[in-house]
Amino acid sequence: MAFRTKIVVIAVAFLLALGVAVSFVFSPGPPVSTNPAQNTIGAISPAQALDYIKKTPDLFLLDIRTVEEFEDWHFTGAYNIPLHELAERAGEIPAERPVLLYCRRGNRVQVAYPILVHRRPDIPEISYIDAVPLHEEHNRWKREKDGGGSAATP
Repeated sequence: MAFRTKIVVIAVAFLLALGVAVSFVFSPGPPVSTNPAQNTIGAISPAQALDYIKKTPDLFLLDIRTVEEFEDWHFTGAYNIPLHELAERAGEIPAERPVLLYCRRGNRVQVAYPILVHRRPDIPEISYIDAVPLHEEHNRWKREKDGGGSAATP
């Protein structure tokens, strides 16, 4: 990707994040789903997330970092939709499966979370990791669980 294109993409993502962050400041509370049956769990710690992943076999792990960051490292089996594309690509997330969002440090997911809650009321549970994810611990557990082989990437 050309340097100028990268700068434009970063600037657009920053402006999007800034706009949503400002709406959080002036918002009366957490996002409200249009589906009363939807469990909007919200923020969970990295340790809670690892436990949640282990106990939720049909969980959809959604990495909202850039493609380059995703290629650097990610949870084994995770799906990547960069934050700046989430609104348009939310339909790619399977319905009727719980979703756990994550990013590098837990900041961008706070922007992605309300977008997903509003765009996808058919998702039964939505949560996000509010700090640095324990991806190495997860990937080690996943390899052991799947028979000790090397971790496959999506």
